Amino acid sequence: MAKRSTGQMYAGILFTPGMDSLLTPVSLGVTPVTRHAGDGIAQDISDMCKTYSIHSDQLAGFGFDGQYFHFKVPEKLKENSLRMKVRFIWDPAHLLQLADKDTHKECQWIDDIYKHIAAVLSKFSFGKTFEEAIAKASQLGLAFKAPHWFSDTRFAAYAHGMFRNFIDNYQVPTVVRQVLGKIAESDDQRAGDACSLLRRIRTLEFAINML
Repeated sequence: MAKRSTGQMYAGILFTPGMDSLLTPVSLGVTPVTRHAGDGIAQDISDMCKTYSIHSDQLAGFGFDGQYFHFKVPEKLKENSLRMKVRFIWDPAHLLQLADKDTHKECQWIDDIYKHIAAVLSKFSFGKTFEEAIAKASQLGLAFKAPHWFSDTRFAAYAHGMFRNFIDNYQVPTVVRQVLGKIAESDDQRAGDACSLLRRIRTLEFAINML
């Protein structure tokens, strides 16, 4: 089995006063990381700059994740190739992701909300229960969006969209609760799970957090 490889993405924002947009994002490519120490990573970045004829006096700054600072990549770049002051920032998207993970560890109620939503999504993302939700929403003249799943590899903005999607569905005179209630009162083999889910989401705390 092939070993998992790590890629280093090179992208930038160019100052383009002669174009329609003053700032233009560009992607320079993704290359495999073969040298995992600070010196090697800094050299890879320098080589990429040379490939595209990017000179140090054209650079305003770099955005990295925490690992680059741990490996002292900014210091290595300053020592080896940068001849002027360039700013190095810890990418805000990565910082938000770390903060999101910390909230799970430090705030039990947040972790519980994630678990409750994941439990509901596991029932409504596909199959018979999802079809029943679509039918109930149609009967009520409402829209029921296809649920979004959690992701451990996407940033906080994706998590926000997932929560927004769930809240929209949850607030629909609650298609979710009506469908679960109907199943819970039936002889359906899913009745036990439906009762359990209803107990988890029919709480004041859960309702307040969905507002």
